[in-house]
Amino acid sequence: MNIAVLPAALAPATAAADQDANLQLDRCTFPELAARLDRVYAKWTAQRAVDSIDQARFEARVFAETGIHFADAPEPERDEETDELDPYWAARERISRLMDRDDDATEIWDKIHGEMYDVIEHIMSAPVATLADLAIQARAAALANHEFFLGPDHFDAPELRELAESISRFSGVALFPDVDRSSAETIACAGTSSPAVAPDPVFAAIDAHRRAIQRYSEAVTKQDEIESADIANGKRRTTERQQAEREVEAAADTMEAAAVDVLNAEPTTYAGVMALLTYAHEQGGEGTCVPSEVQWEASPADGASWGDHVYLVAAAALSRLSGVEAPAVPALQAWQRGLQRAAAG
Repeated sequence: MNIAVLPAALAPATAAADQDANLQLDRCTFPELAARLDRVYAKWTAQRAVDSIDQARFEARVFAETGIHFADAPEPERDEETDELDPYWAARERISRLMDRDDDATEIWDKIHGEMYDVIEHIMSAPVATLADLAIQARAAALANHEFFLGPDHFDAPELRELAESISRFSGVALFPDVDRSSAETIACAGTSSPAVAPDPVFAAIDAHRRAIQRYSEAVTKQDEIESADIANGKRRTTERQQAEREVEAAADTMEAAAVDVLNAEPTTYAGVMALLTYAHEQGGEGTCVPSEVQWEASPADGASWGDHVYLVAAAALSRLSGVEAPAVPALQAWQRGLQRAAAG
């Protein structure tokens, strides 16, 4: 069921290019639609930032002339005899015309909205198969009705807002990434809006480990090149080669420490748990990119492979997220006290 309130009439696609674009959207998978949504969302947030600056300049000029802040403005009423606006609102209209604020912005927004609502319409009509798909639909619905989340109308449509924000919390996918929802525009009040979704730390930890692997790979490549050159020139372990070996060792230490950081990141969303398990499968559980053994800080004598610890981390996270008590496995309690790499033998 579509939960977005879309405009009653979208601009018809008259050009062949627009028709081709619509056909392509019809063939898009959910991840592809999500990528399209990200691109148009970037344009939307960028234009909002431009509008915000323009609005601030406009409000400053109105205040300089009237001495009244918008928050303290009188009701916009007309004089019964002259049909003239209140002086404050008349000043706003006149200053807006003088600053020529509407024409350029309207044209830009028409283009953004044409693309945005087309993508949203396809997302909302696509069949949902996974939690990730549902999270994309929640983002699309929230964007189509952003005034209920970000603007002065955020008190309206509480059912839509609460549903979208519940999906956001459950999936770990923010509805409005990079948008400050605590700003004055939101007029946030206690009990009227849900807290912003904090990013799941496991994603940053995985990304840091990937970067550490890349640096290690580059260090190994450099060492191999120097070693091959030394052998070809009949040289022994040159100073440059020894330095390259030390760089490999340092990169390996950083990489293994980053792998332990992945375990200690403690996923806070179901999406984070899925990302952790998928990454563990990618790493094969053991190998050159993760420590061969990981110990519990509380019991250094006991240890297990990095891959084995992933399952303990996932079990503990799922227990917290679901509210289902985890089985009384000593390893789970030990994991809660932190992990460290096994000391060199």
